[in-house]
Amino acid sequence: MAGFAHSHPGAGQPGPSWTDLTTFAAIEAGLGRRLTWWITSADRLISLRWCGPGKHDYEAESAEERGCSWLLDLRRYSMR
Repeated sequence: MAGFAHSHPGAGQPGPSWTDLTTFAAIEAGLGRRLTWWITSADRLISLRWCGPGKHDYEAESAEERGCSWLLDLRRYSMR
């Protein structure tokens, strides 16, 4: 498993909420490994990875949408 993806409402650059960051950290602590976390809006996709040193220090970057076969389905089902 490479990571998890979820959507935020609306368009534009999404960003992680405090709930997102604490959830990312808790899941990674439970699994004992780092993951990639994708957040999509109606028209943008970012990926986040832990960058440390703090447990909630995640760095976001624009993600390439090509090759994300799941992205259109996620947007379609979550943006209803």
